[in-house]
Amino acid sequence: MTFEEWKKIKAIRGEDNRKIIRDFERSNPGLAALFAQKEQDEIEKMRQIMTEPDRKERWKQIAKATYNPEFAARRRREEM
Repeated sequence: MTFEEWKKIKAIRGEDNRKIIRDFERSNPGLAALFAQKEQDEIEKMRQIMTEPDRKERWKQIAKATYNPEFAARRRREEM
């Protein structure tokens, strides 16, 4: 079971899914702990983004300030 599958199954509320997760955690305690840690990391990242909503806007401003039209034109020609 991958982390994405684990997350999808865990997100759906139901007795069958709880049993699947419980069985998985019993048979693979290390992997289950790793998945739980990854889930906590994702939650923390989302909390950080929510507490810093202007972060995305700052990155957009930085990208706009460092934009070089000559480089972009040359890059587009190379990609074609």
